[in-house]
Amino acid sequence: MPISVTAVTGDHLLRGGFSDMEDFSVFVPNLHMRDTFTGQVLAIRGIGTTAGNEAFESAVAIFHDDIYYGRDNLGQNAFFDLERVEVLRGPQPLFFGQSATAGALNVVSRTPGDSLESNLQVAYGDDEELNMEFGIGGPVTDNFGLRFSTRYYELGTNHYFNPITGRDQATKENTSARLLGIWEPAATVRVRLKYEFQDVWQEGVGGEFVRCDLDPQSSTSNAAITSGFNALCTLDHLAGVININELDGAKGNQGPVDIYDRAAALNAASGAVFGDPNYVADGSYRLVPYLRDGELVPFGFLPNPGSGPGAPGCCDSGYLRANLNEVDEMTRPEERFFDSNVYTARVDWDISDNITLTSTTGYLDYDKQDWLDPDASSLAVFTDLRLETFEQTSQEIRLQSNTDSAFSWMAGAYWQESDLDSTLNVYLGSLLGAMPTLRGNPDPNVAAVSYGVQLLQTSEWQSIFFAGSFDVSDTFRINAGGRYQDTTKTGTQLGTDAYLTLTGTSYGARSLFQSIDQRIEFDDFLPEVGVQWDATDDVMLYAKYSEAFKMGGFVVAPPIGGSVDQSIYQPEEAEGVELGFKSTLANGRLELNVAYYDSDYTNLQVSVFIVDANNPQGFFNTTNAAAAESKGFEFDGRWAITDNFLLGFNGSIADGQFTDYNGAECSSLDDKLWNLNPNTSGECRQDLSGVNLGNFPEWTLGLQPQLSFELGGNYQATLTGNLFFSDGYEMSATPQFDPISIIDSFHRVDLNFVVGPVDGNWEVGLYARDLTDERNVLGGGQNNFQSRTLNVDYDAGSRTIERGRRVGVQFNYYFGS
Repeated sequence: MPISVTAVTGDHLLRGGFSDMEDFSVFVPNLHMRDTFTGQVLAIRGIGTTAGNEAFESAVAIFHDDIYYGRDNLGQNAFFDLERVEVLRGPQPLFFGQSATAGALNVVSRTPGDSLESNLQVAYGDDEELNMEFGIGGPVTDNFGLRFSTRYYELGTNHYFNPITGRDQATKENTSARLLGIWEPAATVRVRLKYEFQDVWQEGVGGEFVRCDLDPQSSTSNAAITSGFNALCTLDHLAGVININELDGAKGNQGPVDIYDRAAALNAASGAVFGDPNYVADGSYRLVPYLRDGELVPFGFLPNPGSGPGAPGCCDSGYLRANLNEVDEMTRPEERFFDSNVYTARVDWDISDNITLTSTTGYLDYDKQDWLDPDASSLAVFTDLRLETFEQTSQEIRLQSNTDSAFSWMAGAYWQESDLDSTLNVYLGSLLGAMPTLRGNPDPNVAAVSYGVQLLQTSEWQSIFFAGSFDVSDTFRINAGGRYQDTTKTGTQLGTDAYLTLTGTSYGARSLFQSIDQRIEFDDFLPEVGVQWDATDDVMLYAKYSEAFKMGGFVVAPPIGGSVDQSIYQPEEAEGVELGFKSTLANGRLELNVAYYDSDYTNLQVSVFIVDANNPQGFFNTTNAAAAESKGFEFDGRWAITDNFLLGFNGSIADGQFTDYNGAECSSLDDKLWNLNPNTSGECRQDLSGVNLGNFPEWTLGLQPQLSFELGGNYQATLTGNLFFSDGYEMSATPQFDPISIIDSFHRVDLNFVVGPVDGNWEVGLYARDLTDERNVLGGGQNNFQSRTLNVDYDAGSRTIERGRRVGVQFNYYFGS
């Protein structure tokens, strides 16, 4: 095919132990997927969509058995019982038209064969990792076949834990099942029906603080959220909950600890109370760090809310608080729940010897619930609930000629409608800097507020498309096509609030305070043209030009300031050129494919979290960056060095940068320097034109050796490896130049050794993953939302690293073919 594509077989996925898209992406050049605090980030060639805006579609379109998965949540679905996975790089307007500005992933399930066959795999390894997969299929009648498959995956520990609750973090459990039938009611008609179910559970996400200001004199929390206290990671470190100086997996999240109790205990342990005339032995005064005349006093005193004027909950400054460590929303475990259902029906009808009509109908829905702890501390100060339901119905009709004639063609139409209900509730349990108010008016009974936003969105996609391939000669072909696409989104954003009383143990009912109706529509014609030349019987050269766009939309962001973000971001547009060749060399023993690409992007959609002097509480800024370019070389192939030794290989040499991006947000250090400069004012912004794209190494190299040999004549052994080497890169293009956001060069080595009888139907094996125990960095960056420093320095930061070396055993059983 005249395109840069990596195709991985289902057998390789099974034996390699890839549990999902994130696990798989480690070994594919220029494919990046990571699970982050706010969702999944998926990118190809440095272009992707961040998880900061709940309303984003992915710039990497995922198709599973012809059905479009546009929401990033669907990327969590497990890999099981697959025929293959294809990674197509660059803009894909023609065959994968929906939002595929960066590329597309095409996932193909296994179908029932002509005879009864089944497979079973059971694997168990370090970290209490269990994988069980089963599939069985074959003919039920002469014209009807059925295949059933299921998978259960469990990860008992991920090397992250909460020392307060004792609970493991980033543990997972996934249950999946699929029923797929093939019916041929006539010689010219083939019907494929499928139902698939996925249930995903995860407790928390990986990551731990690796940088924090531990000096109580300069350490501070977010002034708008926990005014007067030290940085929360400082309080956790001083209390022994986490150790900033050691990567030990300790995470202080899911915190039920009262921040006053923590500060009082730390002050008492330091001896600061002795000799102070304000100290009262019966505890009528508690010790907390606070700001006095603009300067941080590390061991000050504020009246105990349990005593004094207006008790309980009031002190001489009119200060209010509840016992947050007893509030339901503050003590919830950090958990994710996700389940989805997918129904598809495809009909292929050969209406003549030369023309086939294909109809593909799809319906999918999912529900998710995420309880998050944005302050990432053991203290009960701030939580976040994200709810989402999604329904999508689609229909495609396609007419296609056979490929035997000099001119072959395809034409069709596509329609899709989806309904999204996305809710984000922020529980600001610790508005400690000032008396909470009820819609702007001080209320002596209100201790804390929760702001929320709900997006009710309907999207409609309509497109018509065509493609033609003309054989100019026996060796030269012209490919041309295009898609006209029209997309409309209408939405209503609802701003809500709820309040916590001084004696309450849960927030009250939510009330509506703002309603905004929005609409955006965009249409465009997206061409794709190319040529192919069979230079020899074994070498094909090609060139291709294509355009694509990703729809704009609305912003779902925490309304911390009590106001819904009314911003509308515009469509992202891409155009790309690709030149390459594909070849079979060395008498058929070597496959070598090479591609050069150059893609330009305008109105690149980005969403980043900003904390600066003008927005101390922080906010997600969703906007369109001006322009970016991604270019480079990619190669892949296989070499049968001997009859028993096969070497697969792939790699990339890349260069990607913003070509025009003035006005990007600053890092926390740049922001402080900006505000200290007497010649600057307003918000700190920087020009990132010429700065490299994030998650995009300059080079990668992958090797997949496979050695087969006999043992004693009756048994055969296979040793398979996945080796991957990568140059360093920045995890995010914005903000730039923070040392904690830089990943050094790394490598990853996985090995799999299986043994079974030569003509048998079973095999047993050992696997080792991340054999060198490199524990590469997966993600992280600034975490200054709650934890900051008054020094001219970067604020707090965190990192997520791989699980490290793990080994296990696996058993595979095959019946039939």
